[in-house]
Amino acid sequence: MSYRPTISVYIDGHIADIGYYRNWDETDLFFEAVAIAALFGKCKSVQEYKEKKFGQPKVYYSIEPESFENTEENLKFFESHSEFPILMDLTSKCIYISEGAKEKDELLSLCSALGNHANYGYRKAYRWTGETKIVLDEYTLPAYEEYMEEIPAVDKISVRNVAHVMDYCRIPFDHVDMTEVLGLFLKHNELRRHLSTSTIELLDKEKRICA
Repeated sequence: MSYRPTISVYIDGHIADIGYYRNWDETDLFFEAVAIAALFGKCKSVQEYKEKKFGQPKVYYSIEPESFENTEENLKFFESHSEFPILMDLTSKCIYISEGAKEKDELLSLCSALGNHANYGYRKAYRWTGETKIVLDEYTLPAYEEYMEEIPAVDKISVRNVAHVMDYCRIPFDHVDMTEVLGLFLKHNELRRHLSTSTIELLDKEKRICA
């Protein structure tokens, strides 16, 4: 059974694009999201993003045997079926897990990956009690109990803990020189092994422009 994560790009609360990354792991997804931020972080509107990436505002996604225009309605429909919806928010300069962009107050309520605390607090979670329960006098299902799960601290992001960070935190990048980050992706092939073919093609295009 396939794992269906996505990376959505949002600007001013509106979805500009979405990528589907079947069976990708969290480390590769993180690098892909950072590369997208480096390539498009200066875009101020959805139209500017689409023109920079596609060369035109109207684009069609092909999902055999049909194709869909990249309208906000269609993009949000695809996002709603994601099993791990990574959101690249180019306005708030944050990466986080969400279906749809969060309002500022809601976003700030998420733990920051840049924090340095004893712990990040707690969140509601569920665990199996080791018992089962009968539903409708016919089906037996595992019984779960609610508990408060501790969210452990993360002092810095690394390849080893990036999956953990993405599960629990928002990852701000407004303090990062994304021009420098883009340069790293342009120069170092070992970083590109984490990326999709389409993103590598965009990097090659950017490299030709900068040459």
